[in-house]
Amino acid sequence: MTGLISACSTTIDDGMLNEHEAVENSATVTAPANEEDQNTISILSLPKEQQERVGSYSDYEAIKPKDASVVSLNEVAQMVVSYHPRVAQSLAEAKGQEDMIDVAAAGYYPQISAGMNMGYDKNSSGAGSTNARAVSVEVRQTLYDFGKTANQVKSAELGFEGAKTQSTITKEELVHTTTSTLIEAVRQKKLLEISNDHVAQMSGLVQLVKERHTGGATSLSDVLHAESRLNDEKSAQLDTAAFYENHLQRLRILTGMPSINGVELDNLPPAFETSCSRAVVWEDIPGYLLADLESKRADTEFELAKSEQLPTIYLMGQASRYLNNPERYRSRNDTSVSVNISMPVYQGGGLNARKRAYAEYALAASFRKEQVRLDIEELLADASINLRNMQSRQSLLEARIRNLAGTRTLYKMQYLDLGSRSLVDLLNSEQEYHNARLAAENNKLNAILMQLNCAYYHGKLGEYFNADTSFVDDSI
Repeated sequence: MTGLISACSTTIDDGMLNEHEAVENSATVTAPANEEDQNTISILSLPKEQQERVGSYSDYEAIKPKDASVVSLNEVAQMVVSYHPRVAQSLAEAKGQEDMIDVAAAGYYPQISAGMNMGYDKNSSGAGSTNARAVSVEVRQTLYDFGKTANQVKSAELGFEGAKTQSTITKEELVHTTTSTLIEAVRQKKLLEISNDHVAQMSGLVQLVKERHTGGATSLSDVLHAESRLNDEKSAQLDTAAFYENHLQRLRILTGMPSINGVELDNLPPAFETSCSRAVVWEDIPGYLLADLESKRADTEFELAKSEQLPTIYLMGQASRYLNNPERYRSRNDTSVSVNISMPVYQGGGLNARKRAYAEYALAASFRKEQVRLDIEELLADASINLRNMQSRQSLLEARIRNLAGTRTLYKMQYLDLGSRSLVDLLNSEQEYHNARLAAENNKLNAILMQLNCAYYHGKLGEYFNADTSFVDDSI
């Protein structure tokens, strides 16, 4: 009996292969031109109905960019950080924050201003009244301000550090988005390959049922049933092809490439294996660092609000020159130098309110830092559990594929030779085999996505894909 099954299996598999080749030769799906293209499905290899969505074959050939290429994880990660406008935006924002340090530090230096005064001057006796016009220069140098300028500088420096960290976060987000999109594109590519195989097998079954109907071995209802199943699978094939095309277009937009006609999943970084189980180094996580910087900046702003209520001691020098040289003045130039102390006495309660507000901001920022810590710990814990589950399921799903492959072979033999299986049994076994292949491929890629997410939570995506996500000042 074992020998009979083995022989039948070989015969049927060869028949299925011939049917598959016949369908491929009659369909519009074009085979790869060389061995290098075997691992890539180009847009031109989509079903005819899908090609019609983007134009006829000849039209697409005419407009297809000549530099269309196949991209990998490392390539898209490096391209997105060197192209995407969000990177330039974050750099410009960081440079603006850096300039604010100079604005704050200017308080340490003399402040020089000039102006012109015009007024009517009248003495107490009413005599000697005149119109006075003078130009003046004023120099002010802060001697001691109880930390006002120092806190402003520190706040600006923390703002700059925060902007640099935000630039890193932006790049890590872009790398995560782009690499996730590529993995999803690979998923659709694999699912399209499986769908193409399934449609070819279903087409062979439909042809077989038609031949049996012609010979009087089956009813017309079986033919119609088989054809309806085939049409349903062709519809799913078109959907998969559309999803694949959408992900390729999204990759093209993210990376700025003129065109992308294929994706490949190259060797994954070795660190991926432990990305969900490795210990957390909080100093490496940009989101946590940003929350810490925001907390420190809020504390600095609170100290600044307190110092605003204290005196400021400054040196003032002033020189005026009268333009109309009135006789009542002893000379045309007036000069003065003085040491002054100024302190706000009452400003409607604004200073106290500001101090209370920044005290609350500082408290909220400290809680935000802890919230970021909890979020990352929760995400990593969930991802670790899910990844272990996916890895455990993979071997079971692959064993299910092998079992169902044997089942569909036996069912076809029993349908053709013994008559102990119905067409519904045969179609269902084919569908189960197809679904098992889809489930195994989805589970495999879900595990890779989970490892990618863990690397992102650790802030390590740029490092793993050799994409520089640190702050880089291109102007230097």
